This record gives sequence, C-alpha cells and structure tokens, in this order.
Amino acid sequence: MDEYLKEIGVGMMGRMAAKAIKPRLIISETDGKWTIRTETNVRRRSIEFIPNVEYEEITADGRELKGIVRFEDGKWIQTMRDKNGKVSMITRWIDDQDQQQI
Repeated sequence: MDEYLKEIGVGMMGRMAAKAIKPRLIISETDGKWTIRTETNVRRRSIEFIPNVEYEEITADGRELKGIVRFEDGKWIQTMRDKNGKVSMITRWIDDQDQQQI
C-alpha cells in the first residue's frame, strides 16, 4: 500500500495515516447510479457515478481526479486520472466467501 500511495503523490504523513485507518466501504445502487461511501472514525466521504461515464472526484487528500468505473468479467475496475495525467486503477471483486478483494 505504501508504494501505491507514494506513486500517486501522497506524502509521508498521509501514507502513515492511511495505513492506520480501517475503512468501511458501503456500495449501493439506485436507478443505475452507484455510490461508494467510505467511512472511518475520522471522516466520511462518497463518490457517485454511472458505469462507463466519466465523473469528477476530490480525494481525501485534496487531489482532483477524473474517473470512470466499468464492470468486466465479474470485476469492478475503477480508473482515475489526476490533472497531471497520472493514472491509477483499483480492481474490486467478491471472492467465494463474500469478501471484497482489491
């Protein structure tokens, strides 16, 4: 995780805080619009999107991103690009024990 956070430009203090937090992820869908809500003891934030449609997001550390989520082969692939063109990707899926994998 530390290398990923460093690669996307998160500073040392932000990386230390991120490693200590155990977020709760709540995913919901209403009429084709999806919401990913992340809750921690410190903060709550959410993003809303429609699959395959670009959305804008401001990260917890203040970075402005454009993203798109697509569903492919039972996986949820979220691709994000910052204003400098740096791209990051998160792939999520549910395993046989109904546990989310990233």
